[in-house]
Amino acid sequence: MFRKIAAAVSAAILSVSLASCSMTEKSVTEVVNNTEVPPKMLFLGDSIAAGYGLEGYTADDNYHCRSYSNILRAKYNEELRGKCGHTMVNKAVSGATSSDLIGQIQSGQLDSDLADCDAVVISIGGNDLLGIMLDLFKSIGISENGSFDKENIDFFSAASMFLSINSDVDKALDQFELNIKTIAEELDRRTEGTVYIQTLYDPLEYYSKFKRVTDFSNEKIGRLNEIITENSACGYKVIDIAEDFEGKAGSLTNIADLDIHPNAKGHEVIAEDVDAAFRATGFTYTTTVYGDRQLSAEGRIVIGGIIAAIAFLAVVGAALLLRKKKDNYQEINMDKVRRHIIFYGYVQGVGFRWKAKNTARRLGLSGWVRNLDDGSVEMEAEGTERDISDLVEAMENHSWGSVERIESERVPVHGDYSFEVR
Repeated sequence: MFRKIAAAVSAAILSVSLASCSMTEKSVTEVVNNTEVPPKMLFLGDSIAAGYGLEGYTADDNYHCRSYSNILRAKYNEELRGKCGHTMVNKAVSGATSSDLIGQIQSGQLDSDLADCDAVVISIGGNDLLGIMLDLFKSIGISENGSFDKENIDFFSAASMFLSINSDVDKALDQFELNIKTIAEELDRRTEGTVYIQTLYDPLEYYSKFKRVTDFSNEKIGRLNEIITENSACGYKVIDIAEDFEGKAGSLTNIADLDIHPNAKGHEVIAEDVDAAFRATGFTYTTTVYGDRQLSAEGRIVIGGIIAAIAFLAVVGAALLLRKKKDNYQEINMDKVRRHIIFYGYVQGVGFRWKAKNTARRLGLSGWVRNLDDGSVEMEAEGTERDISDLVEAMENHSWGSVERIESERVPVHGDYSFEVR
């Protein structure tokens, strides 16, 4: 009988002790994984990056046209499926100049996206220069198809305008050089991601019948691209879009309609250039691997003391320890529930699962989240009702997507330890 009581006491004490986090520990390993493309990318700048002129583009929606950012988003969603997932954010603003971009960055509205992005891609400079040049075209009588009426053009006035615009463009280029340095400095303070700045193609090469105009455009846009390239030591990489557009303005842009923006084919070319730049850089993402629970060093010391004291504690401590074990178990588990939840709406391809994981871990919840084939997201979360409610509320307010409907039901508690993306 004594042996049975002693064995029961030993088992009870060991069980209670092992339940304490200070007595046991799980080995945690952070694994760095390599990938050719960025898990999260951010597009900034002007109407070229926004997708202006493409079918599906609107001034307040950069996500439903086939711009190069959306081409890459679809490609990378598939490539990173089942790994780390992919998120694309496009905050480009049509009509923005380099000064406007500085203001947008300094306002702080981009800070949260910059803090965790892996790549920042910028298209800027076109509005600093090309607006001035197009005004010149219209004023001297160049038509949309690139022709002009020699008899009705006042060449003296045109020459005078070239002299005037030359000064305006040079001032704009000087300011652009100062601005590109400021943009690089501001981004360096806000992100650890790799920054890329695109060169500017020359859409005005299309007007080959007016050599003075095309020479002027080639010189000034060439100088802008030199500024971008020469200042890359400030902390960014250059994506040379201009090289692949050279001699192809008529087929890759809408310049025939006095619109400088890339057409659908032009966006495909830019997407290929950006993709090549990403793959030449390479990126990483981190996953957490948990090992089996085992005794910590402190646990081994305590267990040794328990074994030595079992003979003295067997009679007196048996009832108290068993009661303590029961009370502790009830206290730990009485408020814990598990819920099975399905989110419907625009919830895939917008970083939904990764926000769910981070929010759940911050709230101390366990469980899992995964995408379903019908476009919804399925989740199981275990913890207190209040914490699960806070998680659901956070996902309803997810800034990159929209939740239209939620289904939730209570299921049995599993007692798992972490929250994972499946």
